[in-house]
Amino acid sequence: MQTEYTEVLTGELKVDCYAGDNCDQQEKYWNVYVEGDMQDEDLKAGEHLVIDPAMHPPGTKIIVKEPVCPKCGLTFIDCNDDPDCDFSWSDFANELYS
Repeated sequence: MQTEYTEVLTGELKVDCYAGDNCDQQEKYWNVYVEGDMQDEDLKAGEHLVIDPAMHPPGTKIIVKEPVCPKCGLTFIDCNDDPDCDFSWSDFANELYS
């Protein structure tokens, strides 16, 4: 028997490119939307995206997608550990969210 799924929560890790006292720092935050809510919500650094198992039935799935480096094809952690790749994730965030 094939089980069907529908998305009930989406989220994106965004970057405030103008954070800090001099507006020159980056601050990550989650922007989440729960199906049925009227609007999305921002969760700043230090706040947690809580997915309470009591609120969902068994079989609930969470899908997280992370971008890969356009130069080396690796995800963030592995790309930063690759000494041959000089891709700037900071510049990437500025281009995406500025």
